[in-house]
Amino acid sequence: MSTYVEEQVAGSWTVSDLELRPVGLAIVGTGYWGPNLVRNALQSPATRLSAVCDVDPVRAEKLVSSLPRVEAVDDLWRLLDDPTVEGIAVFDRGGS
Repeated sequence: MSTYVEEQVAGSWTVSDLELRPVGLAIVGTGYWGPNLVRNALQSPATRLSAVCDVDPVRAEKLVSSLPRVEAVDDLWRLLDDPTVEGIAVFDRGGS
């Protein structure tokens, strides 16, 4: 992915409208931090939450059940093949 910026005469930087488009994000791991991570992704104007993935599909579905356009999956390969997912945040339980 290339970055497009243009330099103004005054030396300050501006970002093109293309760069203001939110990044499609998927979260892998819905354990203890899962609800907080989903909330942060939804509140950030820089991200568009596309999917939540967990080995426990019931837990992933429960987390996204009230979120339109957010898919619950239990297969990491589906995220890797999904063109709406541009970034993946992976979280694992502590101590593993």
